[in-house]
Amino acid sequence: LASSWKPIGGSEAGYADRRRRVDTVATKMLEEAARRHHLTLNTLVQGAWAVLLNRYTSENDVLFGATISGRPTELEGVESAIGLFINTVPVRVGIDDNQSVVDWLGGIQREQRNRETHGFSRLLELQSFTGVPSGVPLFESLIVFENYPISIDAVLERDTAGLKLVERDGF
Repeated sequence: LASSWKPIGGSEAGYADRRRRVDTVATKMLEEAARRHHLTLNTLVQGAWAVLLNRYTSENDVLFGATISGRPTELEGVESAIGLFINTVPVRVGIDDNQSVVDWLGGIQREQRNRETHGFSRLLELQSFTGVPSGVPLFESLIVFENYPISIDAVLERDTAGLKLVERDGF
């Protein structure tokens, strides 16, 4: 497992970015468990994060943010649109020790699908639905689950029929 940590905003007392890379063997085991129970890896990660928050806070109702694709298939012309369509949405998970882990994770996955209907809503708009006052963070931790079937570096190294990506400073 690779790990990195860096303070955000230049202060060690502030927010931090923590990353974990799961090795190939553990990834294969997680993929098989997810497939066997008709779950996604993202659901497993969100479930693990919810349990971790529960253990640290002793709260049976936890809330965190998660990034989702805000590119709804029903949006006309979305497949030809260029740009980043991700969004951050709140994820509320109840911890129920009497429920089987598979059933509990299935509930998280069903709620994931429900959240996708709000994938293009602004976070401030979503916060207004919760009753949490403006200026008060809706959540204090965020899950960013990246699941790309191919390496971006490998794509960039391929012959792209004359396409060149060039970094520019300013315009």
